[in-house]
Amino acid sequence: EDPFFFFFLSFFCCGCVHCPPTTTPKPPSMEDEENAKELRFNDDLSEESGAVFLSVAEVKFLLERRMEQEKRGDDDDAESFLKPEFLKTLKYTQRFTQFRNWETTAEVRKVTESRSFHKYEQAALISLMPQTVEEAKSLIPSLQDRISDADLEEVLEQMRTFKDLGNP
Repeated sequence: EDPFFFFFLSFFCCGCVHCPPTTTPKPPSMEDEENAKELRFNDDLSEESGAVFLSVAEVKFLLERRMEQEKRGDDDDAESFLKPEFLKTLKYTQRFTQFRNWETTAEVRKVTESRSFHKYEQAALISLMPQTVEEAKSLIPSLQDRISDADLEEVLEQMRTFKDLGNP
């Protein structure tokens, strides 16, 4: 059984009963494919599923809270915060968070919620903290046609103000 033969058949086989079966799966259709630019996500991340998109800062605060609960003994699984994955994730979020306190992060989230941003765009804006409209639209392509440059600049300016006030 030549693997090249089966590879060749997977692309050129007519699918009739005379052709041997292939194990190569067919690629997903373009309609099923995720596309952040078009705000199209798989079913687990759809608006209908109740999925929550969190910024790096929000994840940091959740992880720190979880660690505090486990240190106090409020949880039956008190060893999970010592797992390397948990600690690496916490260290990453502490290093790359744009906002140092929960109140500031919550206020910035309110600024993004007050506009017509998708929850994905909100989390991305808070995490990436772009400095210019061009940078924001380059990093988050779904913003290209969804919001005017003036509105986006206003939001970015408000976010910068909160960052300056909330981060000593």
